[in-house]
Amino acid sequence: MHRMILSIDLPRWEVDLARRRAAHRSASPAISASSRPMPRARHKRAILIIGTRARQRWVVQCCPVAASRGVEPGMSLAHARALLQQRSFIAVDHQPAQARRALEALGRWAISLTPIVGLDTEAFFPAQPPVYGLLLDVTGCQWLHRGWARLIEKVRQGLEQLDIEHRLGMAPTVGAAWAMARFSGEPASIIQEPANIARAIDPLPVAALRLEPQAATTLAEVGIEQIGQIRAIRPASLHARFGPSVLDALHRALGQREEPVQPLRMLERVEVVRQPAGPVRQVEAVWRALREMLEVLCTRLEQLDQGVSTLVMKLVRCQGGPETRRIRLSRPSRDPAHLWTLLQPEAQHIDIGFGLDAIELHAADMGPIARTQGRLAAIAAPGSSAADRAADVGQSDQKRDETDAGNPAWRDDPELGQLLDRLTRRLGSRQVRLARLVARHQPEAAFVMLEAVEAATLQRGGRTDDDDDADARMRNELVRPTRLIHPPEPLTIIRWDQNALPATFAWRGGRYRIQQLHGPERIAPAWWTEPGRFMPMRDYYRALDDAGRWWWLMNQTTDEEPEQITKTHTSEPTNPAPANNPATSHANNWYIHGIWT
Repeated sequence: MHRMILSIDLPRWEVDLARRRAAHRSASPAISASSRPMPRARHKRAILIIGTRARQRWVVQCCPVAASRGVEPGMSLAHARALLQQRSFIAVDHQPAQARRALEALGRWAISLTPIVGLDTEAFFPAQPPVYGLLLDVTGCQWLHRGWARLIEKVRQGLEQLDIEHRLGMAPTVGAAWAMARFSGEPASIIQEPANIARAIDPLPVAALRLEPQAATTLAEVGIEQIGQIRAIRPASLHARFGPSVLDALHRALGQREEPVQPLRMLERVEVVRQPAGPVRQVEAVWRALREMLEVLCTRLEQLDQGVSTLVMKLVRCQGGPETRRIRLSRPSRDPAHLWTLLQPEAQHIDIGFGLDAIELHAADMGPIARTQGRLAAIAAPGSSAADRAADVGQSDQKRDETDAGNPAWRDDPELGQLLDRLTRRLGSRQVRLARLVARHQPEAAFVMLEAVEAATLQRGGRTDDDDDADARMRNELVRPTRLIHPPEPLTIIRWDQNALPATFAWRGGRYRIQQLHGPERIAPAWWTEPGRFMPMRDYYRALDDAGRWWWLMNQTTDEEPEQITKTHTSEPTNPAPANNPATSHANNWYIHGIWT
């Protein structure tokens, strides 16, 4: 019996996810979350998945409606909007971590068909959109499903019920199945015998071999467009002219080199159950049992190299229904002492009733725990005094703080996670929030406030290119105030200088005289959010008053790019701006948007 691989290609995976979310949000409360989303044929609004690369907004994926208007992955957002011609569309940020988690959930569904399921998310061409799909090793499963055709029909029906666009390919090798799913032009294709692989893939383009970009470019330059043309070249000449990557890709597709499927890791259910001989009626006994169960739970988590993110406590009463308490953590943890500080307030308010028949603890959600390098400076040297050790630790902390200014590793600090957990349990999840940077150029949209637990969940999903771009710009390029005033508050300009810029302004009952003015920094509006609506430009200035305070002033303007200035006002103008000064016509366009405190 030879091997058989089923490749499931999901060409518009992120678009399908965005459409399902939009359908669930617009559904009535009577419709459950498991209901079928709006079919693709009835969804008339275009959906674009937008990514950020080198400060450029570009299309990662698009729906069939947008594709029919000429929109293609890889083009700029401005180009796509011009092709759509004021047509209403939905722009969704590219979130590869969220898409991968959804793909893992789909992979767990596919395990009902075969025990070996792997993710296919590798982007073979970095300049092109990412690849989403599944690889199923279905060797020997034809007897369970009564033939390959019935197995493919089950997969197709399941994906159709979820309203997910897909293409299927089955072959004895991973490379051939991958190629047939994406380039055969058929919704489902099968190569049943290894001897038929070469004949089936010969007409396919060379991109079906998953070549490196440089090798694909070299083949295109000499006019080689199909796999059959590559097979016509002798292996020695192929290796000499195009390198080992082309020959290796061909061997993997033909089955001459083994290519395994990396199975999706399914973590076992971690739970601890205590069933005493008789009903437990003492609260102290329940507390003691919970602490012992936490020790056992954390030991099992350590063996799996995991931490619990959501801890569930279930108490089964003798009479009445069970009582369940759920605790969410901001960071995965397997520290029994910390978990007990979160579980104890819940245990103090439990209703035992006539006694408990069983106590259960299980980790409903788990995640890896970030590992941190210890500080060598904290290790005492032989013969060193306490003052020397304290000085070494202080210098180490200072260096660590300087490093953390440009390194987001502090987000994984377990002590910070424990503090957030304690505050959340005492004050409530809505009262403890963290700011998360997003790649937006407008100051009021450059961050979002999320609950501490929600922010940690997004962080565990992985950092995206947008996150890295937002952090880099905030650390290295942008000068932003420590306090942002939103919405911006208007100023009263009392006096102007000779350049029609403010020299003295009034705000909230105070009067401030500007000594230095730096700028402007021009920020364009986000025109794609509200097509057809006029939005003025913004010019930002950093102003230093005579009391040493720094202000962030904003001027809304429609003028062309102004000249960069750095002005120092040594004396206040003796006269206010005359009525015919152009500055007076824009006096109502000046605002304060931030303060450095």
